Amino acid sequence: MPASFRKLACVVLGLVGILAHAAVQTDVDPKSLIAPQLPGWIRAPLPLPPPPPPATSSAVRMLVVERQINVATAEAFHHVAVRIESEAGLQEMGQVALTYASLYQQFHWHYLRIWRNGRAREMLTPDSLQVLRQEQDAERFVYHGWLSPVVILHDVRVGDIIEYAYTVTGDNPVFDGKFSVMLPAGFSVPVDRLSYRILCPANRPLHVRLTGNPGAALHEQTDGGTTEYRWTGASLPAVRPLRDAPGSTLQYPFVSVSEFNDWRDIAAWGCRLFDVHPASTADLDRQIEEITRGCTTTAEKANVLLQFVQDEIRYLGIELGESSHRPSPPAEVLQQRFGDCKDKSLLLVTMLRRLGLQADVALVNSTWHETVEGLLPSPLDFDHVIVRVVLPVPTKPTIFQPVGTGLLQSTQALARARLFPEPAAPPGDANPLADLPTEKVLWLDPTRSLQGGPFDGRFRDNFGVALVLTSRTTELQAVPPVSVKNGVWVRETYVTPDYEHPAKLQVVTTYRGELADLYRYYRRYSDPARQTQQLTGVLAKFYPKITSRGTIAWKDNRAADELTATSNFEVPDFWRTDAGGRQRIATTDAWELVERLPRPETIQRTVPYALPYPMTISHEIVISPPKGWPIAAQHKEIGDHTFNFTFEATGGSVVVLRYVWQTTRDQVAASEVPAWTKRMADVRATFGYQLTQNIRLAAAMKATGWVWPLVAALVLGLGAGLVITRVLAKRRVPVVDAGEPPPLSAAEPLRGLGGWLILVGIGVTVRPLYLLMALGPSFRLAVNHPGWVALTDSESTHYLAGFAPLVCGEAFFNALLLVWSCVLVVQFYRKRSSFPRTLAAYLLTLVAWLTVHQIAMAYVNRNVPKMASATSDLRTVVGVWIMAAVWVPYLYNSRRVRVTFVE
Repeated sequence: MPASFRKLACVVLGLVGILAHAAVQTDVDPKSLIAPQLPGWIRAPLPLPPPPPPATSSAVRMLVVERQINVATAEAFHHVAVRIESEAGLQEMGQVALTYASLYQQFHWHYLRIWRNGRAREMLTPDSLQVLRQEQDAERFVYHGWLSPVVILHDVRVGDIIEYAYTVTGDNPVFDGKFSVMLPAGFSVPVDRLSYRILCPANRPLHVRLTGNPGAALHEQTDGGTTEYRWTGASLPAVRPLRDAPGSTLQYPFVSVSEFNDWRDIAAWGCRLFDVHPASTADLDRQIEEITRGCTTTAEKANVLLQFVQDEIRYLGIELGESSHRPSPPAEVLQQRFGDCKDKSLLLVTMLRRLGLQADVALVNSTWHETVEGLLPSPLDFDHVIVRVVLPVPTKPTIFQPVGTGLLQSTQALARARLFPEPAAPPGDANPLADLPTEKVLWLDPTRSLQGGPFDGRFRDNFGVALVLTSRTTELQAVPPVSVKNGVWVRETYVTPDYEHPAKLQVVTTYRGELADLYRYYRRYSDPARQTQQLTGVLAKFYPKITSRGTIAWKDNRAADELTATSNFEVPDFWRTDAGGRQRIATTDAWELVERLPRPETIQRTVPYALPYPMTISHEIVISPPKGWPIAAQHKEIGDHTFNFTFEATGGSVVVLRYVWQTTRDQVAASEVPAWTKRMADVRATFGYQLTQNIRLAAAMKATGWVWPLVAALVLGLGAGLVITRVLAKRRVPVVDAGEPPPLSAAEPLRGLGGWLILVGIGVTVRPLYLLMALGPSFRLAVNHPGWVALTDSESTHYLAGFAPLVCGEAFFNALLLVWSCVLVVQFYRKRSSFPRTLAAYLLTLVAWLTVHQIAMAYVNRNVPKMASATSDLRTVVGVWIMAAVWVPYLYNSRRVRVTFVE
């Protein structure tokens, strides 16, 4: 074991034991930290301002915030005065705890006073001071080794002023002696007086930038080889940050100061830190070979190495001293099997380079993202480390590859040029292939445990920009947003064999992208029973009596980055009845969207509202009722340039509801939030969907048997047809007076069923068959009692007002006309003298009926079901009018009709 590793292991073991408690006292002598005398370079601290009237809008009020920094001696003097405004402030200021890095800093506490009624009481004594080891980032598995001088205050009251001053000497040597700092110029509480002072040798110029609206004025002057920078401010209001603003929105103003000139300086500094070679290349190669055993391609090996670093190297940061920014050697990280972002990134870069891939470490900011571009170049701009990998894009192979040299190679080249000539160059001698990509850039985060997907399709945060640590780096590089699927897809299926027993519910949830990574880790530390209990609790908000039917089952397709959870439930209260017992109701809700859709803290804002991006939330509900459930298809789309939402509903044998919400931007502008919130309210209005059933109507539709009103109409129509045709057929009267018949020689050629009477005969013969088909829907409806109830009951969703009398009238007249048309067939072929009059009356009756029927159809519903009428088309009415206009005059004026129908 290397000595450096043994030393680090001892530190780790010691820290693990010490940091198991929230705060542990150290062996540092408190007396050594108390120094009443202020350093000589410090300008007299600001006096306390006249106290303003008490305010209850905040727990405390900052009367003085002062900091003086001496760059040459690496000293920083702090002076703070706070007034307690309310009882909440008593808890907040009941103790004063400061921090410093004992490995490279010295701490001197000058005084700690409590002011009351204009008189000061000194609280800093060796007996009151304790030095504790506290780790504020321990829950994130990061340990800094900071010490905390703490004083517990006695007899503190509302209105008291707590004033203290201290000096910290020493800078982290990891910065190579270069100075940079970020000074807050805004706080969550009001500040009466703000003062920053930096002394720096004139030959070490500093770059200064004010970010946000600091409300502090900058003063700069050089005297005796020393440059003094001063910022002062007064009556600074409290900053009320919104937690739902994008991280790239800097809500707190600050003053940034840096001795670094540009991003090239930062890259050079970072390259020196990360220029750590493995202790044993041969040993590292052996381990890489062991990890990638069984892989055949470079991509497979790279993917396995990435998963190894993400999963097998646990996240733990021992950031003591220079380790805050300097990574551990890859060989040590590989041996100890833990490291933070910089350790894991350097290990992955080293491994990928051993595969022949171009890989580099990149610095990013996990909160500020692309806002880093507007900051002064400084190591403090970055808080996270990732890996950039450049993959070559294979080019399209040529058809002929020259083989050999000399004559053979020249002959092949000539043949290729003749058969496959190069395309003509565009104007300006531009290369038509110049725009084709020759490489693919990947950005990988080794700290994402249990991540899925292919090597070139992993999810990551949208960091915006990154500083790649290479010798050629001069600027920040854009990091494009990810294009992989990210979100949750839910499909819940309800099976209800009847209305009395519980419904069977199956919920299938598929996670992709970041959510797949999170839930893949979640299922590792939470047992299935607990996971099932949590999901049941979510569903119980909508179905209070729901019970699970077994524990949740997981299926992980890590290669495709899909994690699927399947759960089964019973829902006893899926079908419910209203208070009056008249309606049966089933209600569903898109609970996944209810739980996950974002909602802004406030719509009155000056900063944007952050959206998860990319994000897709899909919820599909499938209901299998005891019988078919036809509903009107619905489709609704809501959205803007930040999101798209689609809702669809279809019915039939099953009812299917689909909800899909997808973001297209990562934030909403502040001015657009009120309108955006209204659109999201429209989205949420679609979530609750209700199936209702009239219990009485459902029972009526279950009944079988004849539809007696329709049967009665058919019988009456048949009877009326017999009566009418009998009356018309009894009168055997010629169309004209008997008079003197025409000469036999002239009338004989016109006698018989010839000429235009052939067309009449065809129409008369076919008409009964046509009417019989027209009566088919009426016959079928007469035995379809549920269909009749659905169309004629006023409480039915398919009710058609006026449909019952219309369809009964149609059945009556079609039956009447059927009998009439049959009688006409007999009269025509027997050449009865009453035929012309009977046919004319039939045609006129048909015209009158169809006209009235068409008007009634238009009144009832233009889209009346086909079963109600087979002759309801307007073209049929027009055709009958034309037929009557042609054939009625013909029957009364034709000589052939006169001499033929005489029986």
